[in-house]
Amino acid sequence: MLPITPAHALRRLLSPGAVAATLAISRPTTGSVVARALRATGQSATSRALSSRAVSPSVFSANARLFSSKAAVAETSGTGAAVQADHDEANKVVVKDNKLHLSWEDGVTSRFHSFWLRDHCRCPECYHTVTKQRLFNTFKIPRDVTPTSATLTPTGVDIVWGYDNHKSHYTYSWLRRHSYDPKLMDPYQPEGAPKITWNNSISSTLPEIAYKDIMETDKGLAAWLNNI
Repeated sequence: MLPITPAHALRRLLSPGAVAATLAISRPTTGSVVARALRATGQSATSRALSSRAVSPSVFSANARLFSSKAAVAETSGTGAAVQADHDEANKVVVKDNKLHLSWEDGVTSRFHSFWLRDHCRCPECYHTVTKQRLFNTFKIPRDVTPTSATLTPTGVDIVWGYDNHKSHYTYSWLRRHSYDPKLMDPYQPEGAPKITWNNSISSTLPEIAYKDIMETDKGLAAWLNNI
């Protein structure tokens, strides 16, 4: 039996004709394949029962959109979903030289350009929370836009903009995560999560699983899934 790479196995697994020709079995349904994968990776009986139902393509596309963008992680954390550290609160805000100067309780001061802040307003009128898209034209913002007021609140900073009296609210966690002057955090790295870097070492040691093991045993399927 010739060993195959996970990529090759995936193509074979997703080809009902190849599966039928090789193993002389009926075409597997999406639900049965998912069910085997869940059994192999140790999911609960409830999860396996749910997986036996046919899965709509829209579910896969929705999940793909959810996990395809690193920005989704940043925005979720920025709205306060992530656990805030003690220093994620500010004690002073000043508008100076067309910038918002925000002093944190740990003594650091972040500076945000007024145009940048207005362009990153996260209110429902300006930002779509599902698609992560702006709902306004950036080029319609005056270059010299400046706040008429900036007020600290228990959760963040309230700003009223001069040219159209638009009101924006920025949470402390979002401002801390997206501070760029100075840079305080990686906006795309979930708080507390380790950063894992990749190199090309895997190219010389590609994992191999026998095709028969993948198709006929849960142990082989689990090993294949863990490798990819």
